[in-house]
Amino acid sequence: GLLAGFLLSYVALSDRAWWVLVGGSLERPAFLAQLSPFRVTLTVLGEPVIIPIILYLVLGTRLSILVVAGMMIAGSLTAAKSWSKHLFSLDGFWMPLGFLILLFIGLEFLKLKLGLSIPLAGRSLVDYALPYGEEKILTHIPVAAEITWDYWMALAAGLLSLAAKLLHPTGQRA
Repeated sequence: GLLAGFLLSYVALSDRAWWVLVGGSLERPAFLAQLSPFRVTLTVLGEPVIIPIILYLVLGTRLSILVVAGMMIAGSLTAAKSWSKHLFSLDGFWMPLGFLILLFIGLEFLKLKLGLSIPLAGRSLVDYALPYGEEKILTHIPVAAEITWDYWMALAAGLLSLAAKLLHPTGQRA
């Protein structure tokens, strides 16, 4: 439980992306997306795209996971108490799974609505038709996507949270 709590704290305080998408060249990307539940950074043609509500959503997520981590640490330190098991949460477990599921759904949505076939991980060539007056300009953009090491760290923290919840002793009754 202690390890899960400290690892969840690290994950929540880390400002690193869990998934990165680069469109165009790696040196000068035309499009860059860096996503995690705690950070959403979008850059198009070198200019940041800022969506104010996203800033508040990721702040709320960060604070929620910090509370979960603190409760797990407190539950571990008070393991002898009968109520300590209730301090353990599975939010740390569901967060990386939910992130991956929502990312997959988002990529499928882009494929269905815009015809953009962006990989979850790996490289591909994305074809997109830009409307220009009555004509369309067909573009071929190389994209590279990866799930970062930080995602795997968050998944490990989630699995430790699950193990802590399942294996935590029920405590003695006073």
